[in-house]
Amino acid sequence: MAAPLEGISTFTGLYHRLDKDKRFRYQCGLDISRPAPSISTLSRVFASLTKTGLAIKIPFSLSIISPFLEKKCHPPL
Repeated sequence: MAAPLEGISTFTGLYHRLDKDKRFRYQCGLDISRPAPSISTLSRVFASLTKTGLAIKIPFSLSIISPFLEKKCHPPL
């Protein structure tokens, strides 16, 4: 989900960024002691997120929550 925000538009570009930048890998929630996921793994995960509709729901959820994270308070329930 961070790829578009970072100007990364391909799985190859995402793989190379994850492979070279451990801070970015950590920020994406990946274990920095392990190798970056392969291009095919990234593609399969995105396909699965798209198929289940999560590729749309996750950014929407983050857009609702992010103002509260910036203010360090809890969103209303």
